[in-house]
Amino acid sequence: MLHDAKLPKTLWGECIRHAVWLKNRTLTKVLQGKTPYEVAFKRKPNLANVPDWGAKVFVSKKSKSKLLVHARIGRWVGFNDDVEDFEVSKGHRIYWEDSRSVTVERTVVFRKDEGKVRGFIEVEEEGVEVGIEGEGSVNNPNNPANAHISNSPTSPETPRSESLEPV
Repeated sequence: MLHDAKLPKTLWGECIRHAVWLKNRTLTKVLQGKTPYEVAFKRKPNLANVPDWGAKVFVSKKSKSKLLVHARIGRWVGFNDDVEDFEVSKGHRIYWEDSRSVTVERTVVFRKDEGKVRGFIEVEEEGVEVGIEGEGSVNNPNNPANAHISNSPTSPETPRSESLEPV
């Protein structure tokens, strides 16, 4: 997780903390196919909305002016489970790259582009997925699967934006 998120090695403790959080919500033979969470709380864990560790997030800032920035960008490193009943806590542990610190925040918004399939970019205009260039990429001319693809455009391109002139 630490390597995949491209975060510093100093966050190894946060990484292990989240790995243990996930492990406690994973089935185990010792508990006859139940999770440790299920045994402790008598209900199944819901992992449907668990974000990727290290995902970029926006955290609301209290601002006195409408013209100032209203959010900071941080990295999500887990849920706050320091309280006794962490199911009640809505806190998220956020790593701040500028100050190299972790704080617990409640007003967190996850970026829409986070959580997409890694290695693919979705082009919304045409609804096509384009792979990142590499051996098996659709953009690699050496890939035998791409022998039928021509690099020349089929129609002339039109400019997508117009220049604005002062009024």
